[in-house]
Amino acid sequence: MILQYGKRISSNDKISVAVIGMGIMGNNNAATAIQVPGVQVVAACDLYTGRLKRAKEVYGKDLFVTNDYRKILERKDIDAVIIATCDQWHARITKDALKAGKHVYCEKPMVHYIS
Repeated sequence: MILQYGKRISSNDKISVAVIGMGIMGNNNAATAIQVPGVQVVAACDLYTGRLKRAKEVYGKDLFVTNDYRKILERKDIDAVIIATCDQWHARITKDALKAGKHVYCEKPMVHYIS
């Protein structure tokens, strides 16, 4: 099955990114992503409120934060997600994000067992 992305993006558009998992790698990936012209972090997800509070300090008070990644996937204004959670969640969140029409960058490994 080929998943189609319905929104056309031009060189003048912003690419809105959400980070799911705001630990060390999530923060590093977000910091790298915003170095690309046109990329902006608009949402963050983590189970720890301290990390979400810090994300608002770094990316602005208007940053959407949640402890439920599905709320990020529901948002139509988010183009892509960075998945930097614990390894055991990578496959599930990636599949859910792709089904929601998001572009995905996922930390490795994707799965622990090929089956």
